[in-house]
Amino acid sequence: MSIEFELKLQVPPESTKQVADALDGAPRQRMRAIYFDSAGNSLASHRVSVRLRKEGREWVQTAKAPGRHGHARLEHNVPLGRSAVAPVVSVMRHAGSAVEPALCAALGVHDLQLAPALLARFETDVFRVIAKVTDSYGNCVEIAFDRGEIRAGTAKTHVCEIEFERLQGDVAAAVHLARQWAGTHNLWLSVSSKAQRGDLLATGHAFPEALHATQPKLARRASAASAVADMALHALDQVFANATSIGHGSEQAVHIHQLRVGLRRLRVVLRDFKGCVPGLDMRHESALADVFCLLGVHRDRYNLATHIAPRIVADGGPTIQWPAAASGADLARAVRAQAFQQALLLVFEAAVSVPQDTAARKDSSALERVSQRLAKLHAAVTRDSKLFLRLDEERQHRVRKRLKRLRYTAEFAASLFGSHRAARYLDALKPLQEALGMYNDELGALAVHRERAKHDPDARFGEGWLAARRPFNAQACALELARFVKRKPFWD
Repeated sequence: MSIEFELKLQVPPESTKQVADALDGAPRQRMRAIYFDSAGNSLASHRVSVRLRKEGREWVQTAKAPGRHGHARLEHNVPLGRSAVAPVVSVMRHAGSAVEPALCAALGVHDLQLAPALLARFETDVFRVIAKVTDSYGNCVEIAFDRGEIRAGTAKTHVCEIEFERLQGDVAAAVHLARQWAGTHNLWLSVSSKAQRGDLLATGHAFPEALHATQPKLARRASAASAVADMALHALDQVFANATSIGHGSEQAVHIHQLRVGLRRLRVVLRDFKGCVPGLDMRHESALADVFCLLGVHRDRYNLATHIAPRIVADGGPTIQWPAAASGADLARAVRAQAFQQALLLVFEAAVSVPQDTAARKDSSALERVSQRLAKLHAAVTRDSKLFLRLDEERQHRVRKRLKRLRYTAEFAASLFGSHRAARYLDALKPLQEALGMYNDELGALAVHRERAKHDPDARFGEGWLAARRPFNAQACALELARFVKRKPFWD
């Protein structure tokens, strides 16, 4: 039984020869695998996988399940020896291992003996080049360069990726090496496993569902450093998953939105908890903000075209053809760019360098640090609530951004204070966020209509329509602010 840590990078066509040359002389092995699932695909839906893989002449059955974060997985391998044909798969081989609870939960049984039969879903056939790198500190990392394909029935997709797996020592060493290779060979993070890609191929989907935010389970006695590292890792999980889909060409609004949410959550950690963990600070802000802003332009254009413009037309306004947002290719280039990739990998390296401790030093408990941050943000929102209608639009927008910081910090910290108490506070925050969100969206659309109206008379109707709604939207925000600040903080 082991906790597998690996980081997967996509190798673009123009970099394939470079990477192959860099590994010239390393052992090469053909690896064929069959992946299994229940009739209802329950393993895939729980991010659990079971496979039989032929490594050279030997068969190995492997089960994997989610670990601490997206790159740490529970793994249990069972050698099955040599055979000309694939052995019969059996989940009972994993009974008593650390993956057994995840297998039982995914298959809906309390005992693996009651598990339903597993069916072959798809196959992989790759040639793997393997090299091991040991640094001066004794950290050993395996580099595995895979080229081949995934097949599900008559459908197939190409594989060209490189993995960096920690074999011994610090996880950060694997991230550091991956970051060096990414910069040298223009590689980019692609967290979709072969199991995930095979499931998509078998079900006929181009991209996985967008990954939404999850809340870390922070220990009440954890140090601030340990808690902040966990916050960053949870934010990075959301960023990595949705950036992978966009990097592979997704233009789905939900992937774009969830990547923006993930980046905003990550930037909250870097800004509001700087100093807790070396390397988790604002030095990466520029690269993260550039991608965030590009995604924001795309989101605003999409929102204008699909939500605001139809309401204007429904009220008698003319139909206007608005310029298209950034293309999927533009977004893919942005997330694959090395400035963005290096920033993410540097943050990831800093986060995984922090030990998973539970004993806090007297001056740096997570509970104390987070409480101070929440209290400061809540006090600022309370102050803003009394002045909101007198603030200019830029300062009103700052209120909205501060409220988002409060929300994300509260979500991160929920387990420290009791999730139910935090949930009630966050539920009270939702109407205020919705009011501020509508106000902000329509202010942005008003600015666009004003600019368009300078040369297009058709935009004047929308300009007037949005301008007339502005005071009502502002008043709604002020009312929701007044209601919200009466809510008792859950961290007191």
